[in-house]
Amino acid sequence: MKRTEGIAAAGGFSVAARLNRLPVTPFHRRLVLICAIGLFFDIFDLYMSGYIGARLLKTGFFTHGELYLFFSAAFAGMFFGAIAMGYTGDVLGRRAMFVLGLIGYSVLMILAAFSPSAGWLIAARFVAGLGLGAEYIISDTYLGEMLPRRSRARYISLTYAGATIGSPVVAFLATWLVPHQFGAIDGWRVLMVLGGIGAFAGWWMRIAMVESPRWLEAKGRHAEAARILDAIEAEVAKESGRALPAPQEEVAVVVSERVPLGELFAGAYRGRLALMVAFQFLQTFGYFGFLIWAPTILVKEGFALVHALLYVALTMILGPIGALVGAVFVERWERKWAISVLALGIAVFGLAFAFSRSPMLIVINGGLVTLLSNWFSAVFHPYQMEIFPTRLRATAGGFAYAWSRFSVAVSAPLIGFILEGAGVVGVFAVIAAAMVLITIIIGAFGPRTNSLALEVIAE
Repeated sequence: MKRTEGIAAAGGFSVAARLNRLPVTPFHRRLVLICAIGLFFDIFDLYMSGYIGARLLKTGFFTHGELYLFFSAAFAGMFFGAIAMGYTGDVLGRRAMFVLGLIGYSVLMILAAFSPSAGWLIAARFVAGLGLGAEYIISDTYLGEMLPRRSRARYISLTYAGATIGSPVVAFLATWLVPHQFGAIDGWRVLMVLGGIGAFAGWWMRIAMVESPRWLEAKGRHAEAARILDAIEAEVAKESGRALPAPQEEVAVVVSERVPLGELFAGAYRGRLALMVAFQFLQTFGYFGFLIWAPTILVKEGFALVHALLYVALTMILGPIGALVGAVFVERWERKWAISVLALGIAVFGLAFAFSRSPMLIVINGGLVTLLSNWFSAVFHPYQMEIFPTRLRATAGGFAYAWSRFSVAVSAPLIGFILEGAGVVGVFAVIAAAMVLITIIIGAFGPRTNSLALEVIAE
């Protein structure tokens, strides 16, 4: 490895210096929109499993054991996909993973809709998860590397605000489709086909995206980085209608043609990787523990399926609002402290949901869990991306994020076991404990990141 002062850039300025001085224009917003559309279907898929699972258990298509495997299968696929595609994203580039991951998911989603048995559906969900595994990581990495430093977290959060529209969309579509049949076709199959077709449209939009100049610079491909930067600057200058400000030099960049895995697992970044692995393993208990299991929990509590789906759909309305609130405050409040406080809030209102019995309290407390969860997500996604260097960013992010998928895969049968033995209160007591641990570890060991250049935070 060697350190460079930005030899790819005109006038002796690095890629970071040239990107960070740009005003945000429609060029950046288009990237945000394209990433948000892809993430929309990731969220669509994650929420969909809860609604489909409750229906298939009720009709006898699934046994309880098969339901737990269904919940776990996609996340097990995402575990392996996040590690493999995160590493590949550092080897082959961000754009290649954008294109390959979403098209693979789209095809498998449609095939899964025609599964003749529980076994086929579970297997298809696992394979589809491989394609979807790195969607969050590559999106976070790409946008973080393309956006100016004082705007990156806000626009990454806005990406998730747009994507979280997927939660109420799938909730109300599921309420309309899942309990019914359309001729000889089950409504849950129609829902899966819609998700696969939409993901294909998102893939088509990504073909025109440019590669990250930061990644090209870190690989020593300076001529390509300079060529893409020239085109970006010309487009931004045209869209802004004024001359671009002068660059301010940033920290030198370390160039490495290969991904230095030894540096990640044995060097200075080992502590940060351990921190984010622990964080990712725990955060899914709060985020997915509620969102995936809520319909099944309400059915178990005696509510009719159609009412359970409706109540959960109403809580989902606050999801995009939570992400928008996160986008407003993500640059104002230090991100490590925001993560810590929001984790506590999820614990408190999760327990309140567990003790709720009236529909009004179920919707209010469930809605607050949804709002805080999406605010929490809008903060931690830019945070994780920021604390690793470009040469390792997708690999480190993919490895850490994979443990969130592993956590869901193993927690699904665990939560089912707890639900059977200790009831709803027992489930949310475990969720609350996980969120309190997040408050402790991020508050004590997480680095500060707000408004700092990526190269400063990483190096």
